[in-house]
Amino acid sequence: MHLSTGDWLNDSRGLLNHLARSLRDHPWEAAGLSAIAYAIYLISDRWLWSPLRDIPGPKAAIFSRFYIANIRASGKEYLWIQDLHETYGNIVRIGDPKTVILSDPSALKEIYGTQQFIKSDFHAPFSFKNVPNIFSTRDPSEHNRRRRLMSHGFSMSNIASMERFILDSGVIKLMDKFDKRFAGKGIEVNMYNEWHCMAFDVIGELAYGQSFGMIDRGHHPFTKWLAGARGIPIVQGTFPILARAPGCLMFCITPVSYLNQRRMFRFAQDLYAARRRMGKEVDRPDLMSLLINGVDPETGEQLTYDEQITESLAFVIAGTDTTSNTLTNLIFLLCEHPQVLQRLQQELDKVMPDRNAAMSYKRLDKEHAPFLWAVLMESMRLRTVVPTGLPRLVPKGGCALAGHYLPEGTEVSINPHMVHHDPEIFSNPDKFLPDRWLTEDSAKLARYHIPFSLGPRMCIGKNIAWMELTLALAHLVWRFKFSLADPEKQTKISHFFLTRPGI
Repeated sequence: MHLSTGDWLNDSRGLLNHLARSLRDHPWEAAGLSAIAYAIYLISDRWLWSPLRDIPGPKAAIFSRFYIANIRASGKEYLWIQDLHETYGNIVRIGDPKTVILSDPSALKEIYGTQQFIKSDFHAPFSFKNVPNIFSTRDPSEHNRRRRLMSHGFSMSNIASMERFILDSGVIKLMDKFDKRFAGKGIEVNMYNEWHCMAFDVIGELAYGQSFGMIDRGHHPFTKWLAGARGIPIVQGTFPILARAPGCLMFCITPVSYLNQRRMFRFAQDLYAARRRMGKEVDRPDLMSLLINGVDPETGEQLTYDEQITESLAFVIAGTDTTSNTLTNLIFLLCEHPQVLQRLQQELDKVMPDRNAAMSYKRLDKEHAPFLWAVLMESMRLRTVVPTGLPRLVPKGGCALAGHYLPEGTEVSINPHMVHHDPEIFSNPDKFLPDRWLTEDSAKLARYHIPFSLGPRMCIGKNIAWMELTLALAHLVWRFKFSLADPEKQTKISHFFLTRPGI
């Protein structure tokens, strides 16, 4: 039988009309069939036919991003990841549709050692008003541009000129406060709050040319805004498409976080304007001077106004919680290991016998104070402040990692907490053993010490962080004797991108 084109079109229209009437007359059956069809599609696309189907992992994670959202919202992400690796091995499929986590240290250099594996859109929420900073930008060429503009300011030679700001506005001021208000009085002190105030005042001095006065006042609304904005990176990091959503939609989803983020941006704009009004003092050696005066040696370009604002705000956020959390971890570990604390005090007494003078960073380096350096290294290994694996995308052509082929576009990451607790690298990985860094194997161990990440996307503020951590810890241990208020109380660690003691 031969059908003409007209007959075929009429039959098709009739079939479509019949289908439309069926859907209208039986909506619940139609919805059920649609759900079944979608479920078949998901099972086929993300499991049966997926190139990642042979990689083990919880099946629930394959079909919905709510699995990882629940993990991130729990405050125990690094422990969940550890349990997943213990259950499934050193490579685990964890996300929808192509997300894989690894605990294989041999893959570190390949993933993070170059910019072939570009950052995934997990980093987009760390931009402000959709303007990326040096951490959140994904484009390697744009990152290289930012690095050329800013790297000189973060060199050790330039940072040495900032030491006086770190000491005067932060470390010495906090130590003097302890001496006047607490020393010899048996008063309990919340060290997390005190370190946070110090870190905030230091970064205010460096980023905007003024201390925020938190050491004296003990509070600032910015800290509440920062804590209140935590919902945005959790939501957008789990559902990256929302990072490009208009502000009104984010306000509907998480209004408190959205408003707090806007408050932080306005705060940064006001401080930037005040810094520019300093006139001749704009050339003082601080980070804002770097942003204002930095010139790309290749193109002669400078950072735009919005770029300067977002970078300065990133300085404040990155330079406060990371520092205060690390120092709080240090104090707890030293109190829990009094023999280590005593040995550190003895070393510092030899390095700086005059207690009326301030220690310089040069006198506290690895050569002059090796045990201090070892304590810092071991604390950041044992209690990594950023234990989350920072995701990268497998480049064009795919690659093989941990014995599995991963296609182009697969999101991969290695969790620093897992590397730092790998018993094949660090013996007795759950113990606080600073002496491991004073052995002949320390150079080998250092290759797997990644609290600041590694490669070209390593934290640009590493040198400043080391200086502030070293000066703060050394002066506290050198000037005071301290112990835990409740030695029997178990320290709880919460994890929302950063880990912090639950004080």
